[in-house]
Parts: sequence; C-alpha cells; structure tokens
Amino acid sequence: MILSSDGLYQYFTNEESVSEVENFMSKFPEGDPSQHLGEEMLFRAARKAGMDFHEFLDLPPGDHRRYHDGVSIIVISFEGKTWRSSV
Repeated sequence: MILSSDGLYQYFTNEESVSEVENFMSKFPEGDPSQHLGEEMLFRAARKAGMDFHEFLDLPPGDHRRYHDGVSIIVISFEGKTWRSSV
C-alpha cells in the first residue's frame, strides 16, 4: 500500500506508483521503495523543468517549491515492513 501527499501524483498516476514500487522491490528486495519513489519523482520534476537531475538537486531549497510540492511517502508491505521518505 502506498500512502502519499498529493505532490507525488503530479508526476505519477496511481498505477505508475504501484508499478514503480513493484519493479523496484523485485530488483532490490532489501531496498527502500519509498525513497526510490521519491527519487523518481525528483527525476520527473527535473525533466519537466528542463534540467538534469544533479542541476535540479543543486537548486537552493526554497527554489524547489517552484517545481514540486514537498512530498511524504509511506510504503506499507502486507508482510509487515514499512518505509518512509520525504522529498
């Protein structure tokens, strides 16, 4: 289950979010799917802004607000694991 603030859905549909988490977990079962989803959202925000990812990350913190909302993501596995991330 994915719980997130609405900023994530400016860049992902519900189906894309689930697919992204499923693909990530199949490749990296010990990884953090919430952090991965947040990073992928930032990649999409950078691309939409016409910037490269690292250029986007180098923006002063207040300038990020022009390109994306702050986003909190919680991924809950029905097998008992929970991951949290904020971007």
